[in-house]
Amino acid sequence: MWLAVVDRRRRRFFVGRVHVHYDTRLGPEFEGGTDLSVGQWQKMALARAFFRDAPFVILDEPTAALDARAEHDLFERIRG
Repeated sequence: MWLAVVDRRRRRFFVGRVHVHYDTRLGPEFEGGTDLSVGQWQKMALARAFFRDAPFVILDEPTAALDARAEHDLFERIRG
């Protein structure tokens, strides 16, 4: 699923088509930092929420910046 594809051996993960390592600094405010699109930031936040495996998650406009395919995938994930 696009939310978080983790390759633990290489210590990197993918957000959409962006390859990010665990030690990558996210955000333009960091020297050499990688900036993400609004949709990629939203996917990152959703991945963090689902990674925690919490008993429930409160989402406020979770698909505001997602494309149609990502929105469909998210709702399929929520439905189980």
